[in-house]
Amino acid sequence: MSIGLAVWKMAGVQPGAQLPACAWPGGYNIRYITEDGDSICAECVNKVWEFRHERSDPQWNIVACDVYWEGPPEWCHHCGVEMPSEYGDPDFEELEEVFDED
Repeated sequence: MSIGLAVWKMAGVQPGAQLPACAWPGGYNIRYITEDGDSICAECVNKVWEFRHERSDPQWNIVACDVYWEGPPEWCHHCGVEMPSEYGDPDFEELEEVFDED
């Protein structure tokens, strides 16, 4: 797994340190994004440390991190843990309202 310097800066830690699972302030969950567009949880990013320098495989090349604010749940591409958005899925809430009207 390769992690660019920009990701370390976005995460607010020194290169080589454990990457955070939550943003501060707020405590929002951070997801890490690979070159091929998959999301990986912080636990997996930190657990598989030995692969961080593997740039040839896009599924392990970490290119960004962010807070997943809104939308349907995503799953970690490595371990499969559910990573819900912080504010939920607005489309799901609209569907609930339609069904509650009956």
